[in-house]
Amino acid sequence: MKKILLNLIASIAILVVLITAVMLALHTYTRQDQAIEVPAVKGLTITDAVPLIESAQLTYDVIDSIFDKRGKPGTIKESVPAAGTKVKQGRRMFLTIYAYNIETGVIPSVTDISLRQVTAMLEGLGFESVKHEYVAGQYKDLVVELRTNGKILTPGDRVPLSAPLRIMVSSGSGGSAGEGSTLESSGDESWF
Repeated sequence: MKKILLNLIASIAILVVLITAVMLALHTYTRQDQAIEVPAVKGLTITDAVPLIESAQLTYDVIDSIFDKRGKPGTIKESVPAAGTKVKQGRRMFLTIYAYNIETGVIPSVTDISLRQVTAMLEGLGFESVKHEYVAGQYKDLVVELRTNGKILTPGDRVPLSAPLRIMVSSGSGGSAGEGSTLESSGDESWF
């Protein structure tokens, strides 16, 4: 019985020593007592921000650029973590900057597709101003062409995402797009 009691006490002592050692190692490894304040870099260029970031012993990645008329191109729009946040040494900052160029999108093929599908497609690509206009045509809500500022767009054209797009849609009232004429049926439907 005495031997069992001594083994139990020794096991508990070893367990306490191991737990204490692990806790001390974790405290040292995770640098619990060290914190660095993230510098304020919003509004600075990358060239001006790098010395501040490096002096705080942090690293950075530019993860995105956004075009905004209100922002100065090439300056930092936001940082994550935000300025003033306490972080550990070596932490990576993620920066978003204002782009120099207007963001553009590629025009997909849109003819002979429904208005609903084309509208969803263009908005999904990021186009901000998408409107439609009905023109004479045989099939209701079928897209005839796409325009911006009066210019007809073709698949593959690059257009600013802020450009006003106008989807020309068949009204279903007969006629062909742009001509205002009425289609006539020849009676021969063998082409079906």
